[in-house]
Amino acid sequence: MRRRPAKTPRRLRRDPALRAWGQGDPPNPLRLTGVGWAVRGYGGWCRGERTTRLLRALSDVSPRRIGPFTVLARIGTGGMGDVYLATPSPGASVDRLVAVKTVRRDLADDPSFRRRFRRETALAGTVDSPYTVTPVDVDADADVPWMAVEYVAGPTLAEAVRRGGPLPPDAVRRLGADLAGALSGLHAAGIVHRDIKPGNVLLDLDRACLIDFGLARARGSGTDTEGDLVVGTPDFMSPEHLRGSRAVTAASDVFSLAAVLCYAASGRKPFGAGPVQVVQHRISTADASLDSVPDGLREILEECLSPDRARRPSPDLLRERLSARTTPLWPAGLRTFIEECRRDAMVLSATGRPLLAPLQTTDATTDPVGTDPAAGEPKRRRGESPGKRRRIALALALAAVLGAGVGLGTYLSGPVNRAANTAPTTTQPATGASVMGIDDRGGADSSGAVPQIADGRPDNWRPWQGELSGPAMGCAAGTSVLVCRLTDGTYETLDSGTGRKLWNIGRYDASSPTDISGTGFVTFAARSTQPTVHGKDVVLSTGGWLQVRDARTGEIRWEKESAGALGFYSRPLASDGLVFAATVLGKNLGLTAFALADGRKLWSKVLNNQDYARAHLRDFEPVAYADGRVYALSDGGIVSYDARTGEQRGQVPGGAKGCDSLRIAGPTAFCSYWETSDADPASPTSTLHLLRLDAVTLAPAGRLPTPRGIDKGGVAGLTAVDHRVAVVYDPESVSPLDDDETPAAGLIVLDQRTGKERGRFPVVPSGLEEARTEAFSDAMIAGESLLYADYSQLHVIPLGKDGRPGKEHVLPVPGAPGPRPEEHQDPYSNFLPSMEIRPPVLLPLGGVAFVVYDKGTVVSVALPD
Repeated sequence: MRRRPAKTPRRLRRDPALRAWGQGDPPNPLRLTGVGWAVRGYGGWCRGERTTRLLRALSDVSPRRIGPFTVLARIGTGGMGDVYLATPSPGASVDRLVAVKTVRRDLADDPSFRRRFRRETALAGTVDSPYTVTPVDVDADADVPWMAVEYVAGPTLAEAVRRGGPLPPDAVRRLGADLAGALSGLHAAGIVHRDIKPGNVLLDLDRACLIDFGLARARGSGTDTEGDLVVGTPDFMSPEHLRGSRAVTAASDVFSLAAVLCYAASGRKPFGAGPVQVVQHRISTADASLDSVPDGLREILEECLSPDRARRPSPDLLRERLSARTTPLWPAGLRTFIEECRRDAMVLSATGRPLLAPLQTTDATTDPVGTDPAAGEPKRRRGESPGKRRRIALALALAAVLGAGVGLGTYLSGPVNRAANTAPTTTQPATGASVMGIDDRGGADSSGAVPQIADGRPDNWRPWQGELSGPAMGCAAGTSVLVCRLTDGTYETLDSGTGRKLWNIGRYDASSPTDISGTGFVTFAARSTQPTVHGKDVVLSTGGWLQVRDARTGEIRWEKESAGALGFYSRPLASDGLVFAATVLGKNLGLTAFALADGRKLWSKVLNNQDYARAHLRDFEPVAYADGRVYALSDGGIVSYDARTGEQRGQVPGGAKGCDSLRIAGPTAFCSYWETSDADPASPTSTLHLLRLDAVTLAPAGRLPTPRGIDKGGVAGLTAVDHRVAVVYDPESVSPLDDDETPAAGLIVLDQRTGKERGRFPVVPSGLEEARTEAFSDAMIAGESLLYADYSQLHVIPLGKDGRPGKEHVLPVPGAPGPRPEEHQDPYSNFLPSMEIRPPVLLPLGGVAFVVYDKGTVVSVALPD
């Protein structure tokens, strides 16, 4: 359920400076003392950070001049870089303003990205259409490449529908006719766009414009990154696009345009919501939901959405059919909003001054409450972003009135111990070898199984609860510390026995989040990986530097250059006195082994032999370590190396190249992957494969049968294995099977040798009736139990010596946040993981469990005997 927008405080609505904004009399000076201002907009008030309706303030590191243009404001940020509003001269009219697209500095040095940027600028210059933006200037050879195009002072279609709801049928016809005209111009120039979506459509007063040629290509040409890969936005792809980018034709653009028009007419994505694999299955079978599309439009769009490309009309014919009726301009509310956007740009241009962020202060009172001055903060290292060290803005009181500021509570010095007097549950874990550290995949073997050993319990442990300074995104624990990466790429470390804060790397900054662009490009803040705890050391990579730090003090023992985070679960591995990390080797990604003690480089191996840009599509990095062997993902699939010499020991067969990770249990390695068959294009099928491999050579050692009832959406997979069982987790399957007696898939426990099903346990979200929801951690094997956590409880399933599961027990977790409403995100703007309801991280160690929830709540409880 979407939350209603908060009302603007009356005091702000009465503010004469704010009333004047948009009426030719801007507030003066432009740099206000608060952290935000309120501006009336289409369908509501824009509140929060310092913005106008469409423009955002420049940061301290934003450029003030790009080529011949003076930068005035920031328009937005994408996967490739920032887009700025700029002017060729002070006081220029709105029609002379430009939008300048830049490439991120860390990508500018990559030849393949620079080639892609040159291709985009070259293609844009060949199109002659009033329904695409006109290039003005470009410099693809600058230190930071840029391209300037005419500025369209209006919202994207995604923003317009989000604010004002679906467009009237005649406005949709007008929109469709304009975009079909854009496609006619593109296709006449021999160009296929390949990424038509609401976020790539701008609405001007008298036209709609198609923008962003970043994924466009000339028909018949190859590209730097694609091959048979799929690039684009899944919700609006054509069926043939799902089979690979080389299958895309001009008719594919028509399909995507029709999907966009369905969204404009109904406010809904035509192929629904859900996991990407589910949406892709609906697209491949042409299972569009057009019930909300008005009559008269539905018939035309159904023809465009045909799975048969030959049946789709050409852009010229589509434009003719959509223009057959009267097509007025946009509805009054939208037109007013566009006019106000033009006035905003006009006023800003008239001043000739940039829109700046609020003044900052370095007052010591902005430090975290109760920070231990003796511990201090590690000195800034190479590659560490200065933005992480920003102080709180001056006017916190105004921010609180606006409802958009972040108070001092954001910067907590450590957990609040609400349960210090609670006695721990008495447990007697089995004895055995010591556990050096774990994360959500268990130990270095990534098995998801953690023996509960007596000396593995944290020192001086007692139940505790606490809060991190921001949303967590990957944690690790040992007997001494619990370390978490936050969504802005900073880290916080707590004493795992008491929850007391020990040290941090940077301070949480909500304005620098990890985000995902509409085309799926993930920008990892500071390129920070998940941390690894190994005894007295913490190993991580941030800002392009692999670091080994003292677990208790945070002091850096040594650091080496590294590739940083390639995926959400990227992490360095540490075991047996060695550290393994992804590194850049020339133009390729590689695996490098270092000595844990002093950082000496021992050996390196190249993991991909293709262009570096291709590396962003799979995470070529170490995935597991066991028994003197390290495993990594390469172009040829997963390979194993002798950990000390780097000599290759094995490689997965061709049929297992779809495996991105391994789980090692003694002499056997396990992997799972989904395979989609399009032998019948009208009805493609997806199959979950569960493979057993020899742990040394990675040769095939059998298969496990796919359990019944697995959802075909492609999200189920192996979550834990040990010498007894293999556990399959399917979060999407919550309904009983057809016989009404077999429970929903959920968690399925299999005999790891025979594949025989030992038991299954439904995993059903609570709180749905109150429009609240939650997520579930991956299941882990902790000694003699199978565990998983939700937002309220810890679920414990005993395992017998033969792996047969017992009755599930549900234990409340004191201080757990419980289910909550989903936060609204514009699905066609950059996606912020920090706002998503994400699975908690479960870390069982020495008879206790740490549960870290997505917003930063941390709870440590005893496991039952």
